[in-house]
Amino acid sequence: MMREADKRSAWRGAPMLPTEERVASVLRNTLSPLDQQLDGDIKLNLQSDLLVKMDMATMAASVEGRSPFLDHHVAAFAWTLPDRYRLRNGVPKSVLRDAYRGRLTDEVVSAPKRGFEIPLASWLNNELKTVLMDTLGQPDAHIRSYIDSDVIDGVLAQKMMMDRNWAYIVYSWLVLELWLREEQTRA
Repeated sequence: MMREADKRSAWRGAPMLPTEERVASVLRNTLSPLDQQLDGDIKLNLQSDLLVKMDMATMAASVEGRSPFLDHHVAAFAWTLPDRYRLRNGVPKSVLRDAYRGRLTDEVVSAPKRGFEIPLASWLNNELKTVLMDTLGQPDAHIRSYIDSDVIDGVLAQKMMMDRNWAYIVYSWLVLELWLREEQTRA
């Protein structure tokens, strides 16, 4: 969410491990660059983000969700495909796109990859604005012991880090602040 230089200048807590070092510790450098990216996606994004979100969303709606492309036979087969089939001219999922061309509309087959995004920026600027300012915006916010107050204020005022995923940064800080408050009440 934040560049390492931003983290170093804003962070007020104990020393931390740079994100790049964490990612490098997980990746296998014996793989091709594409396989390294896929391996990292499996070890980092799927396990700690995407599968968790799917599980929470389906449980909240009392439905069962399946990820057919994560079947171990399908995944093992996909690993055997040459890079040129998995990524052609910068376009991911080339094999799937080719397989469904003519069966699905061109709009679907040629659509860019995208997630199921929530309108987080809109919520933070509207419905959650009061909550945001009553937590992060306060001078006694616990997070200010870890992140420089000028950085927090600048980001909240939308004067800093607008070239990043502003909403995700602010939401992460909000969750951290709420967790820190909960931890303090337990202590």
